[in-house]
Amino acid sequence: MRYFLTGLPGSGKSFWAKKLAEKYQLPFLDLDAHIEVKETKSITDIFKEKGEVYFRELESEALQEIIIENEQLILACGGGTPCFHQNMERMNTAGTTIFLNTPPEWIAKNLMTHEEIEQRPLFAGLKSQDQVIAHLNHLLTGRIEYYKKARYEVVPGAFEVTLNDFDKIIVP
Repeated sequence: MRYFLTGLPGSGKSFWAKKLAEKYQLPFLDLDAHIEVKETKSITDIFKEKGEVYFRELESEALQEIIIENEQLILACGGGTPCFHQNMERMNTAGTTIFLNTPPEWIAKNLMTHEEIEQRPLFAGLKSQDQVIAHLNHLLTGRIEYYKKARYEVVPGAFEVTLNDFDKIIVP
C-alpha cells in the first residue's frame, strides 16, 4: 500500500512519514528530497532559477515516477503537491492520502524556533511569526479544497495521540 502525507509546509509531513515508515517497516520517501537529488539542486534554487511553474511540473513528474516504481511506501509530499496537475486525484487512485491539518500558529512557532524559514522558498522575506502565520493562512485558504480531498485527516497533537490516530489508518 502507498500512503501520501499532505498538508501545509512545515506541518510535519516528513517527520511523521519517517516515524510511520519506521514503525510499519515501509519504505520512506520525501518528494522534495527526491526532486533535489534528481535535479542536483535545492528546491529553493529550482524556484529561483526556473520558477514555480517549472517546479510544479517537475514535482508532478516525480510523483508519477514514485508511484510507478513503488508498490509500498510512505511519501512525504510537498505542501503544494496536491494542488497541481491532478496530483491529489492521482494519489487517491494510487493509495491512501492523509491530510496533516496542523494549525498555522503551531507551524509558524516551530519554523521560527528551528530557523527553517530560509530553507523554504514560499516563506522568503518573512521576518516575524505573525507574518508567517498570515502567509500560512493565505496558503491554507487556497489549498484547503485540495487537502480536504484526502481520505483521512489527522490533527497532530501529542506524539502518542498522533501515533494512535495513524494506527487507525495504516494497515501494514
